[in-house]
Amino acid sequence: MTTTTSDPDIMRMLVRRTDYYHDRFDAQYETVLFFDQTRENYHQFVRKLYGFYKASEDRLAKLKEGCLPHLINRLPAIVKDLKAFGETDETIQQIPVCQDERLDILDTLHGVMGYLYIIEGSLFGNDLVAQALREALQLDRETGTAFFHIIEFTEILPRFESLSAMYRAYAAEHPEAKEEIVQGALNTILAYESWLFEGKVTNIKRIDPALHGHTHEHHHHEHDHEHEH
Repeated sequence: MTTTTSDPDIMRMLVRRTDYYHDRFDAQYETVLFFDQTRENYHQFVRKLYGFYKASEDRLAKLKEGCLPHLINRLPAIVKDLKAFGETDETIQQIPVCQDERLDILDTLHGVMGYLYIIEGSLFGNDLVAQALREALQLDRETGTAFFHIIEFTEILPRFESLSAMYRAYAAEHPEAKEEIVQGALNTILAYESWLFEGKVTNIKRIDPALHGHTHEHHHHEHDHEHEH
């Protein structure tokens, strides 16, 4: 597909429109997971993950089309981690669930496509997060970090490349969907950020762009990397 000013590449659009929020999110995510980490703090973080993915995946279960073959259900891994910290089915059911209205985008196919761009991209830092938690708290996939071992690390790039190819093919046939897909991505990252960090968003410089999530490095072979901020 030829990229032009009037018909920009969907993946390039997603990168450019979400970069600022990715950097802001990742800086806070890294601060939470890499500094002064304790078992209790991490346990509470996993509870927050549960609240977000419970809300998201309950909605996704109702949509049975399009890009859903790319979806990984994260709740089983999160529940496994919670139980490693002594939670029970009863206590897990009491965990607050995200009610952010921005997740209404999960009621539409294009919104889900934007959601998957953010959530699939977050897989890229899982190996480094898992390593840091192993060193700091002596946790592994059986004792509290199953979420960060949701798929094998070697499978992450091929998955993302497959997702990118699917989005490009879809956008070529449905150019009118591009803006809705981008808005789905923006809504997702803003809802995720607000939920995990309880609205206490601070603009801080990222510690290391390779530590977590959307490092941008995995996009370089596909398109030029530009910031709009």
